[in-house]
Amino acid sequence: MSAWPRLLACCAFVAALGLSARADAQSNADRAAALAEEAKALVVKNQFAQASEKLRQAVVLAPEGRYYVKLCTTLYFEGKFGEALTACNAVEPNGADAKTKEKKDQVVGEIKKAMREQGMDPDQVDTNLPPQNQTPPPDGTNPPGPNQTPPGNQPGTVPPPQQQFVGRPPQMLYVQKPPSHDYAWTIGGQLFGGGTTVGGSEYEDVAGGFRLDVDYLLMRRQRIGLQAYLGFTSVASAFSDANSLSIVDLGIGGFKNFCASRFCLTPLLGVHISSFQPDTNDPNVQMVAVGLRAEATGSLSFGSHWEHVLTASLGVNGYTAAAGEYQGASPSEYGLDEPGRAVYLGVGYTHRFDTPFGSSPFITLD
Repeated sequence: MSAWPRLLACCAFVAALGLSARADAQSNADRAAALAEEAKALVVKNQFAQASEKLRQAVVLAPEGRYYVKLCTTLYFEGKFGEALTACNAVEPNGADAKTKEKKDQVVGEIKKAMREQGMDPDQVDTNLPPQNQTPPPDGTNPPGPNQTPPGNQPGTVPPPQQQFVGRPPQMLYVQKPPSHDYAWTIGGQLFGGGTTVGGSEYEDVAGGFRLDVDYLLMRRQRIGLQAYLGFTSVASAFSDANSLSIVDLGIGGFKNFCASRFCLTPLLGVHISSFQPDTNDPNVQMVAVGLRAEATGSLSFGSHWEHVLTASLGVNGYTAAAGEYQGASPSEYGLDEPGRAVYLGVGYTHRFDTPFGSSPFITLD
């Protein structure tokens, strides 16, 4: 009998083993990712011990730096400082990008600070204690009991208990929370266009422009806040040999959000000081009026924290007659001696922030 059939059969067997190993590795990676998502959901509920257990299973299945830093974080929130430092010590040896390393350093700094405040010396923690080696569970259940392995952060291991470095859990400076409309402040912009009577027959009855705004929630539970805004509107002249009218509005308004799921309806009422510049060739010709703004905005939120918001608005700006004379020109020469209004439709984008000005979240479980 020829040796070729045996050789081919042997090659096929080896290839099958290789494919099986790759499939098992992919399966373990998928299960580890699923466990990390389950841990995130438990953190939302402040169930840190259960989250740590999920992440222990994840690092057994896929010993990657990103899972170790998550485990380090949940152990810290349990008050298990020694175990947390050991988990953080395993981040870089198991592969970590720059963002993961930065987060690890941040968490380690907070752990050591908490330990010192509670009379512990973080330098006494032996982060190279023999870790627990656990066999990946075949069906996603809890892994079997620990078996000791040589010192060092070996793949597929979890930090051992260190009861002498257990203390008070930290205050919850940050907890991953489900998406909501409970933000602190926003920054956004809007493009708008519509009809206007500003300037009377001197100008066209259509106008367009843009607005920049910053919102701040004064009463987060009631979703009541203030908005500061800066708007620019351009109105074309009715005569071909004349210049357009530029209107700059600087104002403040109050609003309230009425929200359901991803959608919000926001009525706003504001007041602003307006500068009219009827002759763009002479910037010294500027006139001042007072304006009112009434607006209703519908918005759709998206993103992991609903931090991105698309808006659509219907509103009206009302203006008093312009006041004063400038460089010998009076408001009547430009049709600005009568009150006017502009009705507009607008679309825009707003970004929300859920931390106060100048601060940032301490720890996130991405």
